[in-house]
Amino acid sequence: MSRLPTQRLLAAAATLTDVAAELGIYDKETATLLRGHAHALSCLVEKLQSGRRLDPLTPAQSRVLTYVRKYLESHGEAPTRKQIAAHFDYASHNAAQEHLRALERKGFVTLTGDGPRNIRLNKRQQTEVRP
Repeated sequence: MSRLPTQRLLAAAATLTDVAAELGIYDKETATLLRGHAHALSCLVEKLQSGRRLDPLTPAQSRVLTYVRKYLESHGEAPTRKQIAAHFDYASHNAAQEHLRALERKGFVTLTGDGPRNIRLNKRQQTEVRP
């Protein structure tokens, strides 16, 4: 595999950090967002370097992502893990958390910080997931 995509991803991560520093943005929310994006980019770089293809979504992950997207559109904020678990009749909110972590690894969402509504949709989900 060409090193070009890997180099571009690493440059993108560096650019995000540089822009925040130039603007003097050091608040907790921005730092958390940057860490989340850097983590997602590093996971993608790791996959590219190992030659693995990006994992497709499982049916359950696709349903969770669609629910989160629709919830955000209708409520203006992300659902909590508890709300996701209740919607899908999961026994525990940990099941919802595991789906969200998988979606983050696959580049569809970013989990920002420790709050209950810390789910941010990434641009990738807009082109690859159909309701």
